[in-house]
Amino acid sequence: MGAVMLSAVAFCSCENPNFMLDDEDVPTTNPSNGKSVKVSLRSASTAPIEYPVRIYAFDENNICRGSAIIADEAENTTTIKLPKGTYRMTAISLPDTYPFSESNISPSSVLQMPEGGYARSPFSTGNADITVSSSASQSVSIRMGYRQAAVNVTLLNTPANVTGMDISLSTPYRTMSIGGSYGEAKSVTIPSVKSGDTWETGTFYIMPTQQSQTVLTMHLTLADGSSESYSYTYNATLNAGTPYVFTGKYDGGVSNADITASIQGGEWGTPVVTDFSFGPGADEDTEKNSTTWYVASLPEAGDVVNGHVVIASSETSSAEAELLLLSLEEWNNVYSVENEEKAAETTSIVNNYAEDGLREWRMPTEAEAKQLHDMYCDDTALASINTTIANAGGVKLAKKKSNDDNKRYLCGEGRSTFTFAINGNINSAGRTVTYSLRLVKSIKAVLKQ
Repeated sequence: MGAVMLSAVAFCSCENPNFMLDDEDVPTTNPSNGKSVKVSLRSASTAPIEYPVRIYAFDENNICRGSAIIADEAENTTTIKLPKGTYRMTAISLPDTYPFSESNISPSSVLQMPEGGYARSPFSTGNADITVSSSASQSVSIRMGYRQAAVNVTLLNTPANVTGMDISLSTPYRTMSIGGSYGEAKSVTIPSVKSGDTWETGTFYIMPTQQSQTVLTMHLTLADGSSESYSYTYNATLNAGTPYVFTGKYDGGVSNADITASIQGGEWGTPVVTDFSFGPGADEDTEKNSTTWYVASLPEAGDVVNGHVVIASSETSSAEAELLLLSLEEWNNVYSVENEEKAAETTSIVNNYAEDGLREWRMPTEAEAKQLHDMYCDDTALASINTTIANAGGVKLAKKKSNDDNKRYLCGEGRSTFTFAINGNINSAGRTVTYSLRLVKSIKAVLKQ
């Protein structure tokens, strides 16, 4: 991918670097103060990991305590010396076409798209949590996943007098923090290349799109110097880890020309296909919030699909299942909607949340909250789903707060609360106390024919 091959010895931008490559010739800083932790990488899909991969260790105060590089697939692991404590291990595979600063690295440090907002090579990241204890040796495996959508646009049957074609796409994010939060959404314009009467962009990579609709606008330059533009609206976001192939056909009829398009998945991840209608007579609102994933096998609770954690799954037939996704992000000290002064802040969190471009999340219903409690009040079950959540880059669920009180999450549109503690009940939310908040989203999974 053309990434810069950096020296692991020189790559020590973090405070108190205690990382050590599994190589006797590499010096170790304060080896007597740390425990050995073996770090390895694995891919979230069949796509290979692109090297080199930067590794960082952030402590509970989000301070980077060390860094290293896994240079190639043959190496694939590194042994780290870290003091006792809890760490978020973060791995980043970033081609050298992306601007990046290692100064004062933290989970809030930003990964930026190249100038123009799109790239020809993708980047991937991964996270895993580990508590370094007095054990003689420990290991952690970081699951790498793509944080962009792969897009390819092909336009067929274009007139011979079209001499140029650019495609604008709205509105992908331009930045992503190491912690996984996207920002700075802005449209991008991608050039295309002519072959006969076909114009093709080739595969390009963008961060997920911000809105629940993605608009493609084709800008045609004609031989006489004039220009024409036509738009097509795809009624869904473009999600990370998913390939999209748009195929448009130019219609040169008597009426205004149209660009029609279709979409199909590729080899990165499970294809996401949303049925939609468009045009003057279409009722766009009817299907706007309906999301269907076409999958090779029906997901189960604890699976990660398209970068999202499946917290519950209910098969409605041998070929379909209703999935409940859990947000990777968690909010604390949130007031219920019973507090009239703070209700708008709580509602704003729900309405504005997007995860890899997937929007329209909500609070669990009381029935869903009871289901989640029954599924995960067991310590083993909760630990298992928390491993999945952490590997996907999310915040773990918890039974207790720091003061050892039961941790209660909002549900029932912010008027009720639930807990993962054993024998926990659904309670009415108070007006003056605060709670934790975790969002969910319903998805229909359908087996591919």
